[in-house]
Amino acid sequence: LDTEFMRERTFHPLLCLVQLAVAGKILLVDPLAIPGLPALAAPLVDPGRVKILHAARQDLEALLPVTGQPLAAVFDTQIAAGLLGFPAQIGYGELVRRLLGIKLHKGHTRTDWTRRPLSREQLIYAAEDVAHLPALAELLDERLAAAGSIGRRCTEQFGEFMRRVRRETAIGAARQPRDLAIGGFGDRIAAFLEHEHRHAEQAEFA
Repeated sequence: LDTEFMRERTFHPLLCLVQLAVAGKILLVDPLAIPGLPALAAPLVDPGRVKILHAARQDLEALLPVTGQPLAAVFDTQIAAGLLGFPAQIGYGELVRRLLGIKLHKGHTRTDWTRRPLSREQLIYAAEDVAHLPALAELLDERLAAAGSIGRRCTEQFGEFMRRVRRETAIGAARQPRDLAIGGFGDRIAAFLEHEHRHAEQAEFA
């Protein structure tokens, strides 16, 4: 799952596109043509359906007008990668390159997503943003599972990080979204990893 939105001219993000990779298919949904996206609200907040995103915080915020609450059951590939030792703020394209060996065409990060019709290049860019998320999540989940006790603690910490993202997103939506400070997650991940590695070294020489 991914979104494209604009916020340069608005206080809250204006949701312009929702990208979904479902059962091997990629769907691009236009919220400007279907206001409110009523068919998406229930699946997005369903705790029984895992939603895979990369750097999810701003997407959660952009989707709040659709869902009324932060998404449930979110797997954030950026946070999972950070817990496995990748750079805490690693981008989606770089993670795809490192884990899957695929180079993406990232040329529309600053494009105007409110313009219609969207260009072919915009549609390709949008589709690529979700095409590889399931494979990334599967690989990251396998690595966490293979990491033994550290992996289990990373998985627990991952759940705590995601609960915090949801909580802070909800608080920020009620206040000032631009000031929502989750940038500290990189520091939190680094501190957690340092603690775990120190603990592992002490156990090894005990």
